[in-house]
Amino acid sequence: MSTLSKCYIFLIVAILACGSASQAKFALSKAFIIDPWFAGVAPGLVDVAIDGKNQIHVAWQNHTAASGLSYFLYYRSFDLYGNPLTDVHNLTIPGLVAIGSIPIACNSWGKLAVACCMNDTSIVPLQRRSYLWLSNATGQLGSPFELELDRLPPSETPYPGLAVSESGRTIVAWANDQINNSDSVYYEMYDENNQKMFPSRAASTGEYSFHGARDCKVSVAPSGRFVISWSAKHNGEPNWPFLSWQPHARAFDADGNPMCGEILVACEGFPETCSGDPAYFHDGKASDNIPDVAIQDNGDFVVSYRRDNSMDCLQEYYFVRRYNADGTPKGPNIHINDQTNCIAWPQPPRIASDSIGNLLVAFQINTGWNSDLWNNFGQRFDPTGARIGG
Repeated sequence: MSTLSKCYIFLIVAILACGSASQAKFALSKAFIIDPWFAGVAPGLVDVAIDGKNQIHVAWQNHTAASGLSYFLYYRSFDLYGNPLTDVHNLTIPGLVAIGSIPIACNSWGKLAVACCMNDTSIVPLQRRSYLWLSNATGQLGSPFELELDRLPPSETPYPGLAVSESGRTIVAWANDQINNSDSVYYEMYDENNQKMFPSRAASTGEYSFHGARDCKVSVAPSGRFVISWSAKHNGEPNWPFLSWQPHARAFDADGNPMCGEILVACEGFPETCSGDPAYFHDGKASDNIPDVAIQDNGDFVVSYRRDNSMDCLQEYYFVRRYNADGTPKGPNIHINDQTNCIAWPQPPRIASDSIGNLLVAFQINTGWNSDLWNNFGQRFDPTGARIGG
């Protein structure tokens, strides 16, 4: 048997349970196999969610050697020690292949949601469509919902992000990509009975360039308030002379009504990013992109993002920006990393917040020209934005 004829997907589960800074607990389980039985498998993306019963829910992609680039979507639940609670469920829709992001989310009592972008390879040009699966009263995932298109085809709905509230409502956001035209970001809400609460609504107040929206993320507070973040590309507009990505965010109340306008996260702290000052950009190229978002009990929220200062050396910097629930900023951008990356594409920073605003940011650093020289870091911040520890 060759070393490539069988492949496994492993999951290492990290749990952060913070009631306060003094009560923070961190547990790391053993690694365990989530997909043990496919021969010749090439793993794809994976995402994980943990409910209040310490049940671990995993969604992932893979494909067998025989299927070429046709990825399939799977789901399985485990207990905290890696023992399977369900069989492997194939969520792939007949005739489609799974591509792009595959977010999974749940609340404390186990309401579960999975989203995935899928593609019909028989259509030219390719048509990316995002779908949503929600658990029913017995905890089983039901039939998928196709996320609405705001406009007539040809349009696409890639890059979904989602969250599940304590009441059982599901919020899902995605990029509305109108082929050969501009992009925008939309969202929907589903109630605890999996009924759509209203037709799709625009989260973004403007439109972006073609293929100019992506990386949607959603975070919801116990009160039901939620925040959506995304990346948007601006190109050729008066204040956007370079092709650059910027992180955006917008806050909503528990019924899905906006609590603020669209926020240009990086521009508020770095106005030179928006003015396109060539003296600021290395080689005249920069992007702030792939945001993550976390929300507190009171609706205050924080956005993290990655800054690429050069397409030639890809020097990476990571930042965090804190906001009140109404979208007003709380202090300046916080620079996370002291070292920069060069050459390789690191994973974007991920952020989590406890109930009172203590933050944990995880990120990668590559300090050399060898893409194998990776280190993973975590940095904590208190509710004022001050660093905790080194």
